[in-house]
Amino acid sequence: MKVFNSTRNKPIDHDIISVKGGEYWRLLTPGNYRIVAVKEGYQPISKNITVTNAPHAEATRLDFELVPNFEDEGDVLFDSMRSDPETLEILQLLDYLRSHKKADY
Repeated sequence: MKVFNSTRNKPIDHDIISVKGGEYWRLLTPGNYRIVAVKEGYQPISKNITVTNAPHAEATRLDFELVPNFEDEGDVLFDSMRSDPETLEILQLLDYLRSHKKADY
């Protein structure tokens, strides 16, 4: 899981890792973010979210449902993601990191 600050388009300094059942959490300060979920064997997905700090309000929740990748190669960038240049750039970065073993997805 990668979290990008939408204003600066820079990733937050650390990944968010899910537990065995897939649950994850990350408290964020108010602002606009792009969240990218990546798991080997699944198609990556990106969602934008605005976090507010309204009094007495529940935390904003964002869930992902990953789609299995039925491609033979796990490093293929999917056509459905290529239409968004920012998402494509993120996917290329994640693909580079995965191929150089600097990140464990």
